[in-house]
Amino acid sequence: SALPPLPLVVAFAIGLAVALVASRGSSKGHVRRNTEKKFKGKVVWITGASSGIGKHLALACAREGSKLILSSRKEAELAKVAEECRAASGGQEAKVLVFDLLEDPARLLARGKQAEALWD
Repeated sequence: SALPPLPLVVAFAIGLAVALVASRGSSKGHVRRNTEKKFKGKVVWITGASSGIGKHLALACAREGSKLILSSRKEAELAKVAEECRAASGGQEAKVLVFDLLEDPARLLARGKQAEALWD
């Protein structure tokens, strides 16, 4: 069976990690804020970042001080999310890489190389 595209796997793994960190709570069920910024200074590539869970994950990572790469097919919406992330992070730039995960696999590999170069 074919494996899912790497960017999708990366975004899912990061999303799961952020959700786990954010949802740690006390025994009384209250959400406890984790003051340690586990993603500060780390490059985080989020696919589907123009709306929904991807957008909220991008904003959460921006508040953590992550170096963001935001991707989706919707360039105008990505630009808005990137601006919201800059505001949420106190001015840290969010890089935008527009593409579709349904692109041919060879093009997806090229996108991965583009993403790597964005924060070098």
